[in-house]
Amino acid sequence: MRHAYALVFLAPLMADAQITIGPADMPSAGDTVRYRTTAATGLDPVSTEGGFIWDFGMLIPDAEGADTCVTVASTPPLYQFFFNNGILYPQNQANYAVRGQGFSFQVLTVSDVFDYFKKDATGFRNVGFGANVNGLPTSVRRTPVD
Repeated sequence: MRHAYALVFLAPLMADAQITIGPADMPSAGDTVRYRTTAATGLDPVSTEGGFIWDFGMLIPDAEGADTCVTVASTPPLYQFFFNNGILYPQNQANYAVRGQGFSFQVLTVSDVFDYFKKDATGFRNVGFGANVNGLPTSVRRTPVD
């Protein structure tokens, strides 16, 4: 009887499985994606042979934040030409958008930035972005889709 209990407790330690990530695991409009950034010093990405165990225990977050995914329809209308148009651009029709970072450099001002994403059974892709460049709303589709 003791051997049966030992097997029950040791079975999870012997299990080895590949992680599977599908469309249901990707964000949707209304979800909040939290992130942290760090300087990954001391890592050797070359060592990746079979059975290699990655240890990121030395990483200390420098900054953290959160992005909220929004519906494509809630982004500026002129940005939606590529990303909410399944008839002309079905490969770029997005499921949601995430607000990006604007910036200014000398005479160039980029604001109101949105990255557009598509998720389905074939994959998770960044299909393009929209931005207000010096007061002119523009959108750029990724060709090929990333």
